[in-house]
Amino acid sequence: MLISAAAGGVGVLASQLAVRTGATVIGTASPANHEFLRSLGVTPVAHGDGMVERLREAAPRGYTAVLDNHGPDTIEAALELGVPIERINTIATYGPADRGASHIGGAQANSDDLLHVAELLASGELQLPISEIYPLERAAEAYEQLEEGHVRGKIVLVTD
Repeated sequence: MLISAAAGGVGVLASQLAVRTGATVIGTASPANHEFLRSLGVTPVAHGDGMVERLREAAPRGYTAVLDNHGPDTIEAALELGVPIERINTIATYGPADRGASHIGGAQANSDDLLHVAELLASGELQLPISEIYPLERAAEAYEQLEEGHVRGKIVLVTD
C-alpha cells in the first residue's frame, strides 16, 4: 500500500493502522522523516522528481491500494504504477485532478472508530507526534505552517 505524506497528521495514523493489519506500507515523505517512518514499520520513499521510479524499486511487485494525503502528484504516480482508480482514495485532491478516485475519510468514522483510535493512542500502541502547539490567537500562524507542509504529525491549537 502506498500512503503519501506518511509522516503528516493523517498519514502517520493511516500508516500505523495499515501496518497493524499486516499490510506492507510504502510511505512518501521528506528524507528528514524517513527514520521516523522506519520506526513505525513503514518503508519510506522521498517525494519529488524521480518518485515513481523510487516507488517501483520499493515495491517491485506493485501496489494494490493508495491513500493520497498530498495531492494530484500522488494520484498520477499511482496510475503510472498501474493502480486502478477504484483502489485510490484521496483526502487531498478534488475535482478533475482526482481522476475519479474515491473520497472516503474521517467523516465516515463513527464514535466507536474514534474511541478505538483514542484507546490505541492512550495505550501507546499508536503514535501521533505533535509538531507544534499554538495558542488560538496565533491560529493564522499555525495555518501558515501547515500550508508550508513537511509537518510531522499534528499542529494543535489551544485556548487558555
